[in-house]
This record gives sequence, structure tokens and C-alpha cells, in this order.
Amino acid sequence: MNSSQHNYDDDDDDEQHLSSALLLVQSHVLPMVFQAATHLDLFEIIARAGPGALLSASNIASHIPNVKNPKAHVALDRILGYLASHSVLTCSLSKEGVGGTDGERLYGLQPFCKYLVRDRDGRSLAPGTVMVKPILNSGKLALKCLNGHQGLRSRMSGAQIEMRVRHFKIRDFSSVTEPQSGQWRVEW
Repeated sequence: MNSSQHNYDDDDDDEQHLSSALLLVQSHVLPMVFQAATHLDLFEIIARAGPGALLSASNIASHIPNVKNPKAHVALDRILGYLASHSVLTCSLSKEGVGGTDGERLYGLQPFCKYLVRDRDGRSLAPGTVMVKPILNSGKLALKCLNGHQGLRSRMSGAQIEMRVRHFKIRDFSSVTEPQSGQWRVEW
């Protein structure tokens, strides 16, 4: 067997190998989502609610200035849920929603998030996310591998914020465009 051929007959390890491959392919997503959360001031919004506060995506979205999309809370819930899946935020389910519907997810800060919100001197580690800009540009190619994922797009231009949920067809290469100057995009 030459070096380019491999034997993948062990089914027991196959799931672990798939998990490792998916982790590698998606390793750029967390910094992008983290940067989106920082730009939207999500950590600050949750921190202002007080220690141990748990807020819904709708509640958090209501504190983001210039949000015009009435469904912004849906996209925001995706951002928050992704951060919670990586233990950046806590997540719990409220007992009951409005009108007897199922409860909604409530998000809170993990203890280490105190370093991501401004202290009394206005200092925070969160602005360090600007260092992931090269990852944002190189990550688009890897995103093309995730065909058919429901996702979000968040664009920022000055004080204007637009968030919407869409179906991202990655095989349609025309749907992936370079961000304009002063704008960035998170897609998955």
C-alpha cells in the first residue's frame, strides 16, 4: 500500500474520525461567531442585566440599536446557541412561553465572560477579535463544504445592522460574495 492509500475498515473508530474531521472543517466558525457577538455587544447586553441574568434572544435583540428586521431574534438565537454549544454562554430553557407555548432558550454569561465585558476603566479582551479578520476571509472556502445548512447572515456598516435567516446553498458559488468595504459577514 503506498502512502496515498489508506485502509478505513474499522467502523468503531469511524464516528470518532468523522467528528474529528467536522471539528477541523468548522474550526473557523467559532471565531467568526465570537466576532459577530462582540460587534453586536451581546456580552455587554447580558452583563448589563446583572449577575446571573438569563435573557432570551428576543430580549437581547431589543437592546441592539438599529435592528430593522423583525426576525432578528431568530438569527440572534443561532449566534447565542452556537456560543452556548461551545460553553461561551450558559443556556437554559424557560418553563413556558407566551400563550402556553413551549419555553424559549435563556442565555447567560459564563464566569470567564467577565473578561469580555468592559470593566470600570473601559477595558475588555473582546476587541481582540479584530485579529481574526484573516480567518474570516479564508473561512469562506471551508463554508462551501457545508452545503444546505440553515444559517444567518449579519452585516455591519457603521451603525446599520441587518440580520436575517436564510438557506445558504453553498454549491451556488455566486451566492458567496466578497464583503464591501466596512462590512463583514458570518455565514454557516
